[in-house]
Amino acid sequence: MEESDGSDELQDPAPSCPVGLNFQKTAAMKLGQGLYETLVSEGLAEELRRLDAKRYEILRVRLDPGDSHIIFVRHLRDVLARVLTSFPAEERVRHQSDLCNRLLEIIDAELHDQAEGWDSERIALPAEALLALVERSAPLPGTRSIPDRPAISLGTSDLLINARGEPALGHVLAREFPSADRVDLLCAFIRWNGLRVLEEPLRAFRQRGHPLRVLTTTYTGSTERRALDKLCELGAEVKVSYDTQSTRLHAKAWLFHRDTGFSTAYIGSSNLSHSAMVEGREWNVRLSQADAAELLEKFQANFESYWADSSFEAYEPKRDGDRFDRAVRAGVTSPEVPFLSLDLEPFNHQVEILEKLEVERQLHDRHRNLIVAATGTGKTFVTAFDFKRLRHEMKNPKLLYVAHRREILTQSLQAFRHVLRDGTFGELHVDGHRPEEGHHVFASIQSLSQLDLDQLSPHFFDVVIVDEFHHAAANTYRRLLDHIRPKELLGLTATPERADGQTILDRFDGRIAAEI
Repeated sequence: MEESDGSDELQDPAPSCPVGLNFQKTAAMKLGQGLYETLVSEGLAEELRRLDAKRYEILRVRLDPGDSHIIFVRHLRDVLARVLTSFPAEERVRHQSDLCNRLLEIIDAELHDQAEGWDSERIALPAEALLALVERSAPLPGTRSIPDRPAISLGTSDLLINARGEPALGHVLAREFPSADRVDLLCAFIRWNGLRVLEEPLRAFRQRGHPLRVLTTTYTGSTERRALDKLCELGAEVKVSYDTQSTRLHAKAWLFHRDTGFSTAYIGSSNLSHSAMVEGREWNVRLSQADAAELLEKFQANFESYWADSSFEAYEPKRDGDRFDRAVRAGVTSPEVPFLSLDLEPFNHQVEILEKLEVERQLHDRHRNLIVAATGTGKTFVTAFDFKRLRHEMKNPKLLYVAHRREILTQSLQAFRHVLRDGTFGELHVDGHRPEEGHHVFASIQSLSQLDLDQLSPHFFDVVIVDEFHHAAANTYRRLLDHIRPKELLGLTATPERADGQTILDRFDGRIAAEI
């Protein structure tokens, strides 16, 4: 764009459209310091002239013909939105239709010498919207000829945050499948429990003969083989990246193609896991082709480039299952810790918890302690900092960290490796993975429940940490906790009160050591 000093006046605008209708304009723009990309209207030009030239530097540029249409469209869209919503509710649609048709008449008159006329763009009266077009051939048994519509309007973009009172992401995604012609999924981690949330809409989608393509990875060992096997059973084309060094895919995105031009996409934080689909604090943007066509084109182009990339290899369960298992095993036992060179320090609220634990142990000689802390306060890092301190006080203490999901165990192991600056610290005992040394074990309660505890000395582990301790009233936890006798027992929970009325405080002499 060619810059100007702000002294040039804009050319006289074209005569206004003689529509014969009045509307209330919005208040003039309130100018403040900062950056803009705003078309200079006559009203804005007048506001700029009133500014003190000695106080303000004004930068204006001539529009570049290469992209000038974008700023004109944005300006007219805003003006039209104000105009079209200003009509009284009575006869509003008729007035809106008349105004749009008069604008189209002006366009047709302006471009009358072009071969293509604009009469076909005139709005048919009374104004209606086309919602579906389907053949009258007999539908599949048990299906409707007109598919169900998505939970969100096809022409609308939105932000989904799994908040209370709003639909969960899994529900919204399920409503996209009935009207889609093709679906592409790019997802770093695919979990069995997450796939189960969408299994029925996926099955129905494939039974209608529509293609489903899936790209995923073995990064951090989080993708589950049985989830991929189920996708293949449903008829999906699946490709996997086994290269976790150069291909560190962390994207989570869906693209629902519709041949009508109303495709939709979901891009955000949610992997295909039960927590992300149903209750997790996830943020996902839903994009509509109707108002974000360029973004969906970019999505599709990049997905196609990934699909053609040799680092993503076609997955067939019988042929590739063993290789996938080995890759996942390598990823889950050695999660990547990229910041080992940094000394991590606890936040102030975490320091407060650590100090309270120190008081309980040193002053009161209490070594069975419960921490109650809300989600997002970094409970796992607190335990890692606490263990770092205990390592200095004890002689090479043995650690058992217990949780009920592999994702929690993997994240906890990464947190300990970060804090201890030791990329080899700890081993996982979950989903068939067994520790070799067994001195610092991050184990699922399901795996521990299968052990013969008589073969485990009650005093073998010096430090035992139980995450989500509100589950401890369950039989699997009670069996373990009744058996072990660690020097330090630490429980973590965000919700010490159980819905069934059972208490967990009896393990801690009826008290909470630290709460935040």
